Amino acid sequence: MIEVNITGGLGNQLFQYAFARFLQQQTGHSIVLNIYELEKYDKKRKLSLQHFILNSEITINHKKLPWY
Repeated sequence: MIEVNITGGLGNQLFQYAFARFLQQQTGHSIVLNIYELEKYDKKRKLSLQHFILNSEITINHKKLPWY
């Protein structure tokens, strides 16, 4: 599983997704987009990737990731 912590605006989100997609093609794992930080700390920005056709193996997660 490739878990990506989505932050920033549309450009950053697209880059984070593109890199996760590259890793998915290399490893065959599924992608999990974690939007906890985006919802909790960046109130003026929202997830913008839902306007695009993404890979079908993507899930969206709302849980806090451990810090390390």
